[in-house]
Amino acid sequence: MSFAWQPQVGPQLAAIEADWCEQLLFGGAKFGGKSDYLLGDFLKGVEEYGPNWNGILFRIQLTDLEDLMRRAHEVYPLTGAQWKESKNTWVWPNGAILKMRYLRQLRDYKRYHGHSYTWIGFDELAEWPTDDHWRLMRTCLRWANASVPTKRMRASCNPGGVGHHWVKDYFIDPAPLGYEPLFDETVENHRMYIPSRYGDNQKGLEADPGYVGRLRGAGSPELVKAWLEGDWNVIQGAYFPEFSKDHVIAPFEIPEHWTRFCAFDWGSDAPFGVVWYAVSDGTVPHVQKNCIVQYREW
Repeated sequence: MSFAWQPQVGPQLAAIEADWCEQLLFGGAKFGGKSDYLLGDFLKGVEEYGPNWNGILFRIQLTDLEDLMRRAHEVYPLTGAQWKESKNTWVWPNGAILKMRYLRQLRDYKRYHGHSYTWIGFDELAEWPTDDHWRLMRTCLRWANASVPTKRMRASCNPGGVGHHWVKDYFIDPAPLGYEPLFDETVENHRMYIPSRYGDNQKGLEADPGYVGRLRGAGSPELVKAWLEGDWNVIQGAYFPEFSKDHVIAPFEIPEHWTRFCAFDWGSDAPFGVVWYAVSDGTVPHVQKNCIVQYREW
């Protein structure tokens, strides 16, 4: 690791040391050192692999990268890197490269189809509405010029955002406490979630001790819980913000005699929604009488 940047002891260091894990999400609470982690994680391979260390770092639009770029300009020049403004690319004397790009529409992927990278980063992963961009860019994680055993994809984000559910389903729900590598049989590699909390960023707290108070005053209890505690079970903006995994039950065969109905609603962000319900009569032991069970949606 370069003298210019050192990981903080705790989750950030654990995430940096997990370079054997091909897919890793580092995140949770705001002010947890997530974006700094991405810059530092890329640095780890610069000296070791040189010209075979070819990276790309995405936000959903280029202007969103401004804060990351500012931080990179504080750290990367200390390692000998030069910023190529016209190409939005960092170049190191030994040939290592980090591109800083945007990836918004699915058609934007065509710019990178056929490219090869040894490091791919997504900052604020939950801003992508589906996992399409993650899956497509995963096909670009390859390198034929030399052996690079620690090729990897890295992401950071907070709970919330349009992609909250797919990120939670893929990275969080299988191992909610984190630090547990999961083998993905489809792509034949590992993925892992490492949670970060605001208290893990001691440098940030020393520099700005009042930030936690500003987080507590950010808005609804659900938003504060998500940003302060990194709670992935809250759904900011939901009609029923108290909804949690405690309201979800395992599938079961609904008795034919239960009363059933459906509901329809035109949407604003999406075309429409239809949901099907059944009303419990108490004959199924784990479902209270008069509970309404949603069993299908479109």
